[in-house]
Amino acid sequence: MYLKITDFSQAQPIQELLNNHKSDINHSHNLIIDVRVNYGGNDLFYFPILNYVFDREILFKSLFHEDELIYTNYTDRNCLLWIKELNEYLTQELDSEMQKWIQEEITEFETNYAKGLMAVPEELDYTIQGQLNPKNVYVLTDVTCGSSGDTFVQNVKKSPKVTVVGRPTMGIMDFFNVVTVDYDDYEFVYSISKMHEKYHYNVTGVKPHIYIPWTPQHLHEDIDLNYVLRLCHQNQEKSL
Repeated sequence: MYLKITDFSQAQPIQELLNNHKSDINHSHNLIIDVRVNYGGNDLFYFPILNYVFDREILFKSLFHEDELIYTNYTDRNCLLWIKELNEYLTQELDSEMQKWIQEEITEFETNYAKGLMAVPEELDYTIQGQLNPKNVYVLTDVTCGSSGDTFVQNVKKSPKVTVVGRPTMGIMDFFNVVTVDYDDYEFVYSISKMHEKYHYNVTGVKPHIYIPWTPQHLHEDIDLNYVLRLCHQNQEKSL
């Protein structure tokens, strides 16, 4: 089973993709998720995919180290701008749980309004259900996968079912929660949150398990996908 996901900017298309192919995914031994071109979006919107990626029930926040903090600058302007962004997310067709998470984040920004820079641990109360099938999950990555695409690859690497193949991701998740100030003639875009420097990826990106260097042959042949298809074929032969 092959899924191509170019962004995480909307919840509904991802949920529809999973719903339409639920039976196929559940009966597949091998799942290929291609995020080699992924423009990011909101981490919450890729959460439904994690149920297929992990092999057991696990709390999302347990994927992170205790000191893996983020820092958010809760100035009055930052809070107002980010709450505006979150309210725009609520105009999408979201399930009740996702609406609850976004509303909780709005409440958090209202509570911390104008408090300045604060350390924020990962406290999202989300349980990844997990399941045994597909037995093998292959994630294709390269430098055009960034932002929420970066975090997706970083998080799925923590599953024993996953093998990441390709090249390192873009590495632009060190600063995130992007807001926009509209000056009529132009827009100024900046981040209001950043990762703890111990967990920066801006130099390296998220590295794959199996590195396949880019060559001009990639212009004529999907070398990465063909490599993974060979692995899938080998898995099939072993199961016979």
